[in-house]
Amino acid sequence: MRNENTSTPNGKLHLEPVGAGIQIPPNSARLLLSWGIGPYFEGHIVEPESISFRRWENGATIGFTKLRPNFNETYGAPYYVIHRADFHSALCKLAAQLGVTIITDSNVISYDEAAPSVKTSGGREYSADLVVAADGVRSTARSVVLGGEDKPAQRTGFAAYRAVVKTELMRDDPDTAWLLEQPALNVW
Repeated sequence: MRNENTSTPNGKLHLEPVGAGIQIPPNSARLLLSWGIGPYFEGHIVEPESISFRRWENGATIGFTKLRPNFNETYGAPYYVIHRADFHSALCKLAAQLGVTIITDSNVISYDEAAPSVKTSGGREYSADLVVAADGVRSTARSVVLGGEDKPAQRTGFAAYRAVVKTELMRDDPDTAWLLEQPALNVW
């Protein structure tokens, strides 16, 4: 997820999340729910019934995974889908409730695994009990985690396309209306 930092009228920075949807599998959902994020998910989260894997040429189902109630019973938490902006908002609200200070506009240039701590391009250093490096494909942290050797992401030859489409447009189109009959994931 990419965040854009923008200034508010009072000059303070705030996060503006951008992106499409994100899937939260049971292992992650279980952890997030144990932290207390549940109330911040209300009204924003969808628990799909299933995942259908479909042939791209004609939409024929070639694989199927039942998610409800199987995943909750088997893994102790549901499989969720949420818009990234809503997920980001829920995480920020939970962090604020837990007393976490979110600092923006701080480019991390180095990590000290032993401390643990990070140093920013502005010369500030932050220490914590735990440092989570979620710095993407151009990761500064990857070589630290891999013991000094950087192994950048490799091209797979596959592409993933995501989009957010207004449900009214889908409901009004006979070719897509069936996708709204029940909450489900369809992968072509």
